[in-house]
Formats: sequence, C-alpha cells, structure tokens
Amino acid sequence: RNILNKDIKIGVQDLFWLDTGSFAGEVSPLMLSGLGCDSAYLGHSERKLNFAENDENVNKKVLACIRNNIIPFVFIGETMEELKNKMTEKVLFKQLKTILAGVSAEDIKKLVIIYEPRWAIGQKDSASAATIKSMHLKTRELLNRLYDEEKTGQMRILYGGSVNLDNIEEIINIYEVDGIGAARAAMDPLNFIKMIRAAENEALKRITASGSHV
Repeated sequence: RNILNKDIKIGVQDLFWLDTGSFAGEVSPLMLSGLGCDSAYLGHSERKLNFAENDENVNKKVLACIRNNIIPFVFIGETMEELKNKMTEKVLFKQLKTILAGVSAEDIKKLVIIYEPRWAIGQKDSASAATIKSMHLKTRELLNRLYDEEKTGQMRILYGGSVNLDNIEEIINIYEVDGIGAARAAMDPLNFIKMIRAAENEALKRITASGSHV
C-alpha cells in the first residue's frame, strides 16, 4: 500500500542494484521508491557474513538508492582480528573508498554512515565511549580525504553495535555521534520509544546550544 501521503517513514534492510530485469527474488529499488520507501540499510555485517555481500555490491546499491531518491544508511566497521592487527584505519578507508565510488560531491550529503564495529555486535556492552568518539572522528577524517570538508560536514555518522537502554544516553551524549543504529534493542516497542526519546532530548540540547530553531 502506498503511504507517500502518510506521516510515516519506512525503510528496508536490503535492495537490488538494478531497477528492472530478470532477477528472481531480488527487490527493485524503483519499486520500493514507488511504494514510498524512504531509506535502506546497506552493507550490514550479517549480509556480508551470510550472503557474501562485498563493498563493490554495496556501492552499486548506494548508487541505486541515490538514483531512486532513497536514503542509503551504509554500514562500515572492522572485525576483531583487524582491530587486534591495528588495521582499522586501513580497513575503514578501503570500505569508504569502494562504497562511495561514483558518488558525487553533491550526492554525498544524502548518505548516512553507520560505524558499527563488527566485534561489538550482539555483545552485552558496546565499545567504550572513548573508542566510539575516536572512531567517529577518524571516520569523519577519512571522509574528508575523499570529499570536500564542507560537503562531508553535512553528513551524519551514527553508531551501531550493542546499543541498548543501559548505554544509549552515554553514547548519544558523545558530540561526534549524530545518532544511533539500534537493532535488537529496538525490537521491543516500549524500549524503542524510550531510545527515541533519549535521542530526541540530545537533539534538542544541541539545537539549543547552537542557537538554531527547530
């Protein structure tokens, strides 16, 4: 049912990179756009682990989203092995460079990046506040290597990876974090509402501090 005229935003967890063709089982981004789809998760670690998704395919899907006015929420993050071998910066830069290939400086503002360290997924605790802050700063720095800082400054970088009611306030209060990507904890609607309220309160604080208007 088309909900374009409703005050509801909907997104998908994946889509195909071509609008039309004989690709049984895949979902067309053109069809999703016509149904009122607003956004899409792309490159989630479970897609990479279970369905052999790679960054080149994620790039095709990013371009498909832009072409169809769907906001791409793109996941990046390192594994525990990469972390231990101090390869995080190299890994993230390669991911970003590949995923964003062919995305113009104007279109880059339409993307949302979700930094989700793969070693923190499904754990009781998320990464430490210090780690999250430093990695968001690093992600912003890496984006600035690829695009003009004025353009990347308008991008949002969210944090994902074992975000829950116990740690969301600490995470969302980190200035470098522009929002959170909640998964398991958001499956409980009451918890999800409380998490939304925590994010909303932090947004209002930042608006007030900047002197901006809602």
